Amino acid sequence: MSNDFLSKNNVYDFELSDLSALVFEGKKRYYFEDLSQRDYTLINTTPYLLIIEDKCFQYNSWSKLICNLSAYLLERFPEKAQQILEFKTPWCNQPMFSSTKRCNFEIVKESLFVNVNHTAVHSCWLIQDLISYFGIDVSAVTFFIHRSPAAEQPNVKCRMEDMFVNNFLDYMINIKKLSQKYAQGVIAAYKECLNKELKKTSASYDSFFLFDDKQYASNYANELKKNVIINNPKFNLREQAALKNYIDLLIEYYKFVAKKQEKSSAIYFYDKSQNGDILGKDYLINHYNEKDVYLFYNKKTV
Repeated sequence: MSNDFLSKNNVYDFELSDLSALVFEGKKRYYFEDLSQRDYTLINTTPYLLIIEDKCFQYNSWSKLICNLSAYLLERFPEKAQQILEFKTPWCNQPMFSSTKRCNFEIVKESLFVNVNHTAVHSCWLIQDLISYFGIDVSAVTFFIHRSPAAEQPNVKCRMEDMFVNNFLDYMINIKKLSQKYAQGVIAAYKECLNKELKKTSASYDSFFLFDDKQYASNYANELKKNVIINNPKFNLREQAALKNYIDLLIEYYKFVAKKQEKSSAIYFYDKSQNGDILGKDYLINHYNEKDVYLFYNKKTV
């Protein structure tokens, strides 16, 4: 990928602070997780893709990732099998593996089970410790996680909301043929009312502008319409009708975006690494067209 790519209009000047990489696949946002560091900010996160020695593990469950990664490492390094029952972590004095089924232990292989009763933070730490235990350099492992908006940095959320609002306005005005005044009123209703109601019902989402999955967005929106808006004495009948229309508009927009996205390839946004290379470039370009790879970069590192 040439340096000329940085001068194209599809490169956005976007501060990512300490984040190594922010990745988009379609509308889904994923983050590069540096396994050489302990991360304490993993509440409301799930794994997405771990690449180790050209082996890919794609799970959205911490427990499934731990089980399958353990099975792979034991198969890859059978000499460690005899000692695995003694494996402990620096943050827990209890053995992580057992030869018998116990509460909160899931099967790795025949007669071997692993403790999966961990928070997202400790699940990630366990993955780090397992990889190190088997003698693999964690810095050579590529790991992407999904963060719900509650686990994202404020600057990222602000930029995502701004982009969403601009696109949503464009959809209402140019696709739905609504007046600019009406469209602006819809946005105001979300900012002043609907997003606040959403925050009361969800620990992971505090804005309807930050969903990266249309089904999640639709579920939360319909739930809010059914349980918060309809027959709520806080809103008169006219307000209820207006808010229901605004929610329906949002659901239609998410479906519109999802349908449009199905026709295009995945889009990845990467920060630049030390030598001007793109993190994960070789793997990703083998799977996606280079013309569909875009960058978000940190001004401090360019």
